[in-house]
Amino acid sequence: MKQQHDEKRRARAERLYTRFLRLYPRAHQQAFGEPMLQAFRDHYADAIETEREQTARFWLRVVGDEGKSLLREHLAAFAERISLMKMLLIAPTLELWRRRQTRGLALAIQLCLIAAVLLVWTPLLVARVLLVTSQLGLGLVPSNSGSVSYSLSAAVERPTNQFVSAFMQATADIEASDLHAYHFSSSRVEISTLALERAAGGASAAPTPAFLLDGEEASRLATDLRVVEGRLPVPAVGVLEVVVTKASADQLHLSLGAALPITTLAGEPPLVRVVGIVQTVGTVFPTNRAAFDPANQDNVWDYAQSHPLDYVLTSDEAIGTYAYDWAQIASVQQFFSGSSGSTPLPPSENPLWQAWWIGTTEYARMDPQDLTAFLSHAVPDPTMRLNQLLDVPPLAQQTGFASADTSAGFYQGNADYTDQVSYTLLFVWILAIIVAGLLVVLLYPVTGRLAERQQELLAAWRDRGASRRRVVGALAIQALALAGLALLAGGLLAMLVARSVTAALLPGPARPVVDTLVGGPFDSRLGVAGGIAAALTVLVAVLVMLRATSHDAEALG
Repeated sequence: MKQQHDEKRRARAERLYTRFLRLYPRAHQQAFGEPMLQAFRDHYADAIETEREQTARFWLRVVGDEGKSLLREHLAAFAERISLMKMLLIAPTLELWRRRQTRGLALAIQLCLIAAVLLVWTPLLVARVLLVTSQLGLGLVPSNSGSVSYSLSAAVERPTNQFVSAFMQATADIEASDLHAYHFSSSRVEISTLALERAAGGASAAPTPAFLLDGEEASRLATDLRVVEGRLPVPAVGVLEVVVTKASADQLHLSLGAALPITTLAGEPPLVRVVGIVQTVGTVFPTNRAAFDPANQDNVWDYAQSHPLDYVLTSDEAIGTYAYDWAQIASVQQFFSGSSGSTPLPPSENPLWQAWWIGTTEYARMDPQDLTAFLSHAVPDPTMRLNQLLDVPPLAQQTGFASADTSAGFYQGNADYTDQVSYTLLFVWILAIIVAGLLVVLLYPVTGRLAERQQELLAAWRDRGASRRRVVGALAIQALALAGLALLAGGLLAMLVARSVTAALLPGPARPVVDTLVGGPFDSRLGVAGGIAAALTVLVAVLVMLRATSHDAEALG
């Protein structure tokens, strides 16, 4: 019985000590685990079974000795890992430049990578300056701009005088505060419908195009319209007085004094009477929206791209004064609100009227300080501000303003500029592909020779216990270090070259904005695109370098 009891105690002690051994570093366990376990068995037999030492005292001595040994071995393992980390993370890059036989090849690779970054990144930074200054009317690239219109819009069911006044006041406040950096040389408020159509049985049975009721501030009618027959509209409660151009009158079969038979869903149609035939002499009424209206890229603009559209002109004040329930008018175009999503609103809930504030910035009139301030200014989104100014009870109920249908947008009226940006990006991506292909051709043999010349170093790493995977990792560190230096140096050089080139090319008035436009490699949409293209190009180079070194079986052992 006593013998069985001793054997059980010995087995429990061995199991406990085996668990204790697991606390040692794995390499130490593999090398010394069995000898240490055998030494423990012998020590246990001598101390407990032969000398009858107390179990508690025995374990205290074991824990004390092994605790010191554990600390010592872990410190040694940690030091070994640090040494290996230095060997595999830091030494690869240092050895490239320290060893005479690899220095020249490393320099050649580094210069190739920097040149690739410079070739890919610089064109986009230069293009940004040339395109933006061209948009401002100051650059070298031909452009239609020099002035660009921006707009704020809101939708209402009934355009009352209260709404017209509130919208004018709100947009004037936004222009003076939120959008002050744009230095608008002119601004206006336009109240217009969606595209409408005439009712059947009108003056002619022939098909007629859709038309738009378009209002501008009354003060602009006399300067932008010249009366040929009749007179200009006057605000009235019982009738909406309008004027048309001779072309629209012929197209819609309208004569002086005629009323427009507008299609309705139910009830009496509105009384819209022609009181004058006019010619447009100013820039306010965009009578050819199908060609391009920079401010109003709405669904009216979309409709006008493929359908004829005539304009029936009046004043904002006349639209606001006329008392009529416009909810029963049928429009040609469906309307989608923020709350309706992809489902169009029912015709009876269609907010037929849209209010547009249109501000025009003439960049050529800005001095260098204003230009720099404008270009440095992040484009604000005044949507929330417009909501705050209009959606205040009882104003919202009085004006018919629907905050869910409010939208704010900045629409540049320069299609040439947009096309030039697209062409530039396409050019640079093609250039990046070509540069990446050249890097593949150049770097593969050079990198293979670089690995061959490090055979002695790689063998030393293998002798110190580095596995094949770690050796490949060390070579990857070399490649990534070269790539990182190339991106940093190439990006800084691209910025300096872009500044120098554009400053030399641009006329004097545009030069002060160069530093703003090229403030750093990542400072713009084009700059970021160039950085991504350069990074992908260098990544291709890194993959080629790794493939070339990993296939050198002799160097990797």
